[in-house]
Amino acid sequence: MQPTAERLRAALAELPITVETAQCRCAEVPLPGYPDGQRPTAVVTLGAGELAGSGEHVGFTASEHRAFRDRIVPRVPRGSGRLGAFVDALRALTAAPYERAALEAAAIDLALRQARTNCARLLGVEAR
Repeated sequence: MQPTAERLRAALAELPITVETAQCRCAEVPLPGYPDGQRPTAVVTLGAGELAGSGEHVGFTASEHRAFRDRIVPRVPRGSGRLGAFVDALRALTAAPYERAALEAAAIDLALRQARTNCARLLGVEAR
C-alpha cells in the first residue's frame, strides 16, 4: 500500500502522547535584509520525562512571538492520550496558523520520540 498524507495523518493521530511540560524560548537572530536586521523566532518545547519535541513559530514580529509564549504556551494541556485528540485540544487554543503549526510540530515530534519511531517506520516504508 502506497504511503499517502491521509495514511500518515491517521497513523500519527493514533500515537500515544504524554505531555508534562510546555516551554517557549523567544530570541532574535541576525539576518541581513530583515527589517531592523533581526529575525524574531520562538521555539516551543513539549516534554515528558527525558523526552522533548520542538516546533518553531515563524511569525514576523517579536510581539507575535512574545504573545505566543505568554498567552498560548502556558495553556497547553498536560496529560496523556492520543495525538489526534491532543492536536484537537491545541487547535482549540488558537486559530493563528503560525501558533498552531509550532504546537502541532512539537506534539508530533514528541509523540514520535515517545513511540521510538519515525514517519517512515510508522507507515511501514523504507526511508530514502
